[in-house]
Amino acid sequence: MKGAGFDAEASLRAKTKFCNFVVSNPRCPQRNQFFRRLNRRKRVDSGGRHFNNLGRPIADKLAFVRDYKFTLAFENSVSDGYTTEKLVEPMLAGSLPIYWGNPKVALDFNPRSFIDVSAFPDFDAAIDHILKVDDDDELYLSYLREPWLNNDTPPSWFDEGEHLAAWRRFLDTPWVARPRVYRDRGLRDHVLGTGMGRHLSSIGTKVDGLLWKAGWRR
Repeated sequence: MKGAGFDAEASLRAKTKFCNFVVSNPRCPQRNQFFRRLNRRKRVDSGGRHFNNLGRPIADKLAFVRDYKFTLAFENSVSDGYTTEKLVEPMLAGSLPIYWGNPKVALDFNPRSFIDVSAFPDFDAAIDHILKVDDDDELYLSYLREPWLNNDTPPSWFDEGEHLAAWRRFLDTPWVARPRVYRDRGLRDHVLGTGMGRHLSSIGTKVDGLLWKAGWRR
């Protein structure tokens, strides 16, 4: 949870840059598209291996993120319940996440503490809002002041006993009766995919990144 002594105003004063993007996995067309669209409106510093515009990948992600008002926090795929460190890391660094991924993220995290791209009709509307928040300190601070968790209370899955019970259920269930882990086709294909599919996707996204660096896909 956010510390009781968190000072939103001091956090804002410490920000010297607009927005960052730290991604090395190129296999998410939506994430790639959003980065390019926002970067066309206002420069986004890309510190990962993908779309890098800083000369080299950054060494310490959290230290890098702390200087930025916003962080692009896009998951690799859209799937119910699929929320990763991409949302949590900018929160811990005091940077406002621009999130896309889990459609049910608000069940666990306070939706007023980050910008949920999926809440807007399209990417351009989300970008218009981001730039509005960037220009309005009070609006920006209204996000930072919010607790990260709903009612500032950890959800049930924070409880170690619940994790242990889930493991016991998993281990006690015969293999053939176990439910599929990746129910969402997009996530399942992203993680498991066919060898040829992963290879072609990897080539396509790498070419996309090279074209962007050459100035042809800005």
